[in-house]
Amino acid sequence: MENKDIETRVLKPVRDLWASANFTKVEITNQYDDFVRGTLYFVSIYDANKVEHVNYVYAVGNRLQLFEDVKQLAIGVGKVSSWVDALKDILQSAGMSGPIALIITATICYMSIRGRNLPNELWGALTLILGFYFGNAVRNHRFSSFGSKD
Repeated sequence: MENKDIETRVLKPVRDLWASANFTKVEITNQYDDFVRGTLYFVSIYDANKVEHVNYVYAVGNRLQLFEDVKQLAIGVGKVSSWVDALKDILQSAGMSGPIALIITATICYMSIRGRNLPNELWGALTLILGFYFGNAVRNHRFSSFGSKD
């Protein structure tokens, strides 16, 4: 997607929000490409008295979300990022074994809820997965705390 196309898409929700106002100028004044999982655009709109009003447009892929102030931005992005970041951390720390671990854990939970007997192999797989996950978490915590791999 071209920069002009992105700019047009980002400015549209702000223009729509302020459509009934008498504004003179709308522009992207700042951009953070690595904001949580997407890009954050600071969009300034100037009213007839030349007073600047800043809005925020958060873009993830093709989805745009408009926030009128920093408080809305923090709440909106915080809700999305907390569970997404947790899932991302699991997948990154365990690589391909992360999705497999989630599938096995979900299967065990489902079977337990339905009152079915669980094979010993599933219990073994679950304990192996939990040990691997928490072992990696402890190792990563040690590395980050002490700044060394030794």
